[in-house]
Amino acid sequence: MDIYDKYNLDKKDDLVVKELPENPEACFYEIAFDEVNKANELYINNNGTLKHISTKPFLLSYLLLFLKKYRDDKVPLPKEIIDNTRSNETMQKLMRFMLVPINTFEEFTQRLLLATKEIPSEYLKKYNYRYGDRFVFVNKREDFGAYINMYGEWIPVAKKYGDKYWERAILFDKENKIFELYGKEERTNDTTNRDNWSLDIKFYEEKYLYEYLLNKEIAAVY
Repeated sequence: MDIYDKYNLDKKDDLVVKELPENPEACFYEIAFDEVNKANELYINNNGTLKHISTKPFLLSYLLLFLKKYRDDKVPLPKEIIDNTRSNETMQKLMRFMLVPINTFEEFTQRLLLATKEIPSEYLKKYNYRYGDRFVFVNKREDFGAYINMYGEWIPVAKKYGDKYWERAILFDKENKIFELYGKEERTNDTTNRDNWSLDIKFYEEKYLYEYLLNKEIAAVY
């Protein structure tokens, strides 16, 4: 079962194309450049106008299709989601949790903490972690490698080993509309401007970053 069938999504609403159409009909268009990256850009049909949503949008269109279909409550959620590690009851809670819009950093933080309280994963319960404990937000590239998480605390897993370096970063500059996720390339040393770090995914609106990260943590749609 693919992800479209799993969540009853329409494949016709998510098209992989080589160039954008003049008169779009589907909801999402993924621009494919090669067989390795599959799709490097994602656009949403906004009342007949295509709006750029993301660069390197791996698995993002599935999530956005899910939210578009179920968020307005007119369409009921799938009655049963088969998951190898979690019950259908848990999956129903996770899906409903994704449906509440998130527009600010404060709302995002609250959603992560509420999810930690109401639907923690077995991993979180075992190690007494919170969702978001490994998210590091920085506002300039030179700070890539920082180990203080979004809660202003030492990342638990790094603190355990006394590590003061973290190889993931979220470049966040609201004023300049920069919402990007980066990872340090293996076997490289940091340069002054951190050009040894590679872009994982880039968003052009703040809300898409939060939706993506929340789903990344709780794995409601995957």
